[in-house]
Amino acid sequence: MRFFEDIVGNEDLRRRVGEAVSAGRFPHAVIIEGQDGIGKNLMARQIAAALLCTGAEAAGTLPCGRC
Repeated sequence: MRFFEDIVGNEDLRRRVGEAVSAGRFPHAVIIEGQDGIGKNLMARQIAAALLCTGAEAAGTLPCGRC
């Protein structure tokens, strides 16, 4: 999966989150914590986009960014 490509670092986390989204088995809640400026907001927005996307590319690997 190609989720979260523009998030730098933490490849294991990106892979696990991407797999959970792809499998449709994302938990009902997650805690995203860490120092200021490490991309928590970006990660949260991308997770939301991946979970809520209904566009043509939704069946593919990336949120469409239009819906």
